[in-house]
Amino acid sequence: MPIEERHYLIILAVLELILGVVTIIMAVNIYNLSAAFGDMLREMKKYPYMPAFVIDMYEAIYWVLLLSGIFIIIHGIKRIIDNLMKPFVVK
Repeated sequence: MPIEERHYLIILAVLELILGVVTIIMAVNIYNLSAAFGDMLREMKKYPYMPAFVIDMYEAIYWVLLLSGIFIIIHGIKRIIDNLMKPFVVK
């Protein structure tokens, strides 16, 4: 492999690493938002006059945020690992 192509792959891998870190930061924020929804749900369940469909709707939003945050964290870690190995694997 020519040296210029190796440099290109290294620069591309560094940019992808930066995007992976940004992805993980966004995922942590989504995960924290789900924690805030969980706190809100605990407070809402204290009131007996709160309609059940409202609580169910917020529980659905909570689970979607929680699972998407976990999925995006895993995706960001995978992206970082893939791009750390890219310059060494490609020949």
